[in-house]
Amino acid sequence: MLRPHDLGCALQIGIWAEREWSFADLGQAVKISKGEAHNACRRLVWAELCTLSPEGKIRISSARLIDFIVHGAPSAYFPVRGAVEHGMPTGAFAPPLVEKITDAGNIPLVWRTEGGKVKGETLVPLWPTAPEAAAASTKLYELLALVDAVRTHGGKARKLAASELETRLTPPTRKAA
Repeated sequence: MLRPHDLGCALQIGIWAEREWSFADLGQAVKISKGEAHNACRRLVWAELCTLSPEGKIRISSARLIDFIVHGAPSAYFPVRGAVEHGMPTGAFAPPLVEKITDAGNIPLVWRTEGGKVKGETLVPLWPTAPEAAAASTKLYELLALVDAVRTHGGKARKLAASELETRLTPPTRKAA
């Protein structure tokens, strides 16, 4: 079965697209061990969210991954909210949606982090080191925030997040003309 950090690995693989990378690189980017990055990739291939080329390269299956995020992630990785604390904004309260949605609510959603500058309702991140991984990569942060918007919001925010994920995760050669 998929683990929450597997989704983070898939997102990072999508960011890297055609770039060469190792399991050590992936583990470092997602803030998990090299061995767990390898195991995550195995699970992603088994779940058909990624493919393994004859040359041994792992690539995301963008349509399946987006479908899983939109329709499966909210149930598989249901949102767990907590107390109001300081942290790192997520969901519709983080880039890229924060400028596009003015009716997301009054209290921001945040991942509790040391030195967090935004006070809001805490949301347990997909895996414990997700905020650390997000802090190290703007692109990963934005994708994780979009996943959280799909998991936690409805209506306009959810539709916009799904559209943004599709734009960011679909290779340019496969996008509709």
